[in-house]
Amino acid sequence: MKHFIKLLQIVFILIVNINANAQNNEVIDNNKLIELTNLKMGDELIISFMKSSKTNFECDMANLVQLKKEKVSDNVLLEVRKICNGANSTREEANNANNPLHNHPSGVYIYEEGNTGSVLKKLYATVVSNEKSGGAGQAFAQSFSYGFAKSSAIVQLNGQTANVKTNQNSVFYFYFDVDEKPGMANWWFTKATSPNEFTLIKMKSKKNNREFRKGKSDSYTYQTGIDEDQKVQFSFEEVKPGIFKVKSKATLKEGEYCFIYSASVPSQYSNDKVFDFTVVR
Repeated sequence: MKHFIKLLQIVFILIVNINANAQNNEVIDNNKLIELTNLKMGDELIISFMKSSKTNFECDMANLVQLKKEKVSDNVLLEVRKICNGANSTREEANNANNPLHNHPSGVYIYEEGNTGSVLKKLYATVVSNEKSGGAGQAFAQSFSYGFAKSSAIVQLNGQTANVKTNQNSVFYFYFDVDEKPGMANWWFTKATSPNEFTLIKMKSKKNNREFRKGKSDSYTYQTGIDEDQKVQFSFEEVKPGIFKVKSKATLKEGEYCFIYSASVPSQYSNDKVFDFTVVR
């Protein structure tokens, strides 16, 4: 007898769960609202069903008028409007998030077009992890040239690859805000006025880091700047005030890249951040 009662309890629990799942999977639309209204259900009960179920309302004026003609109450119609406005707002936010012509926080973004839709990804600044000279070979050459042999100054970033990966034909967007007060995180985009003040660099990938040369020196002189063989040429156009579309003049090869603010070459003591990304096939 005890086993039989236990079995009935299990069956009851299963039936309750099945009914709950069926209710949660049910979609409430305009026709369902009319049906519930004709059953003389109260506003609170209908609204509770709307909040706990999936909905698919037609919210244009003609459909709302039709619901009113079918005796759907004003309270329920107001809830329909709230749900529709929320859904429209969510869709609009999702569309704007990947729309390069929409205003976004200042910075550098990658725009990728694909079969399943377009994606706009922000490049977050990466801090320079280390600086070093050209190594033992260049130091040896300097010692035998009375200091006239050049030694390279090298900037390093942690990690063999960047966090953001992109394809070889991606387009970049720069967003500037001239009215924005400069801060530590985005002062480049307040001081600079166009991508023309940035340089795109092809970096070398090492075992545990990425690096590029930022200058050369000997015992008597120091020359700062990015060598031409590291630079990647790009073109740009202003598509809206403060929004620039940037594209490499040649297809980007696989490897490690970064944008830097050209007015100040990165070091550990000044402009110590770059906008890095990895190009993959």
